[in-house]
Amino acid sequence: MLSFFRLICPIQSCSLNWPGRTCDRILFLQSFAYATDPVHALRAAQAMLNQDGFILLTRTQPIRYAVERTERNGTTLGEEYFSNADYNSPSHWNENIAQTR
Repeated sequence: MLSFFRLICPIQSCSLNWPGRTCDRILFLQSFAYATDPVHALRAAQAMLNQDGFILLTRTQPIRYAVERTERNGTTLGEEYFSNADYNSPSHWNENIAQTR
């Protein structure tokens, strides 16, 4: 039987105490880029896995941000995708988080 749960906390500060409980799968679905300490996040996730468990990690594609900048700036997709200029892409789910370069 599979059990599903959703953990909502900053993974870099999560400290879980689940004696005897482990996970079959841990999913980072486009959330990993927000970890302030990616190495700690992966080590914490690995510590929660059972022996045959696995981690699935996906990252947002850069094209997504290029599309947003194209719409915002009135430029072409190619210009924004290959641009070396600094940018700020605010999160749509948390106003305190933004991807910047």
